[in-house]
Amino acid sequence: MISVSQALLHIDKHSFAGNAVTKRVQKTMGMVLAADVLSPIHMPPFRQSAMDGYAIAHGTSQTFKVIGEVQAGNAENIALKPGEAIRIFTGARVPDVADTVVMQEHVRREGDSITVDKMPNKDANVRPLGEQIATGDTALEKGTLLNEASIAFLVG
Repeated sequence: MISVSQALLHIDKHSFAGNAVTKRVQKTMGMVLAADVLSPIHMPPFRQSAMDGYAIAHGTSQTFKVIGEVQAGNAENIALKPGEAIRIFTGARVPDVADTVVMQEHVRREGDSITVDKMPNKDANVRPLGEQIATGDTALEKGTLLNEASIAFLVG
């Protein structure tokens, strides 16, 4: 019988790494990455709402006119003026002028206006650009065994 450390040395000494090959990503199930994969984009690719609510510019008012809504999947950058809000859903792009998303439970809506009952801190409920991964960061490390999840990530 040999020790675990001796067994690991034996495995390292007798294992074969093989040659690196280039394959279509869809044909790589069960293969191992020969090099790090760097992210070509920020994820999320824009400032993103972390919850359903209303996007506002913090500190401009307690009452806002609701000028529309933006849902997840809509990457349009809606222009807001001071005193305006936009109904926003989780995962949606936060307009450039807005810096805060107020939870829908903390507002009273009457027609096309809202009153904020509990004002959150500035930047609340907004995921920054590249929060999960930034352009150029290592997305998958050399030696990663490619499975369904990693292949789906690579395909986008």
